[in-house]
Amino acid sequence: EPIIQLSGTRDNSVHLVPLLHSSLDQPDAPGWPVITPLKVQLLKCEKCSLEFCSPINYKRHARIHRRSWKVDKEYGNLRTPLAEFWDKCSIEERKQVVSFDDIMLKKTPGSSVIDALDAALLEAGIWGFPYVYIKAGSKLLGVIRSSPSISSRDLFGILDDASEGTFLFTGAAECVQNFIFDGDAFNSLEWRNLIASTCFLFELQLVKAWVADKDAEALRCQKLLVEEEEAERNKR
Repeated sequence: EPIIQLSGTRDNSVHLVPLLHSSLDQPDAPGWPVITPLKVQLLKCEKCSLEFCSPINYKRHARIHRRSWKVDKEYGNLRTPLAEFWDKCSIEERKQVVSFDDIMLKKTPGSSVIDALDAALLEAGIWGFPYVYIKAGSKLLGVIRSSPSISSRDLFGILDDASEGTFLFTGAAECVQNFIFDGDAFNSLEWRNLIASTCFLFELQLVKAWVADKDAEALRCQKLLVEEEEAERNKR
């Protein structure tokens, strides 16, 4: 049964997030969670013995063990420019990044993933998942719902935990989306995948916004160059 009965999940979740954060920061506090659920069996990588809660994160990790996969140096350098982009964005620009209303994860609307995570965090059963994973999901939901003022350092720490170390792993999310979400086994709305799916969507949105910003900057530079060339010709 749900730990707390609330009506109007979307509105109440904004007020519940600080409570979740406080409780997650004090895991030994009495009365939280109300019920101690059974621990979820983790997925263990046969190649390196790392363990994962989410099949999505597990499958993204497993890609590094494929012989056909090669390290993408350009991908490896994405973290720094993405951090710089996030830190320079205004609050309004960040709100656009964290808006999942117009994005799809395969056939699932991004907004449905966020609403499902909202609801799952109120259920006792969710607490059977690893503490770090649930805490990251709660904090990521807080960023999406109400706190886009977070620094890139703190944000990327949350994304690392929510993705179980696979954030920006083996290429940006858009490049590996079809590989990770093929077949019926990787249901993005399954409880153990909700946080991973939310993180994956966040990565998609962040990279998309960064690329758009780069393209806009390139167009501005091109326009300035054309104007300078025209001014030089007029002088002649």
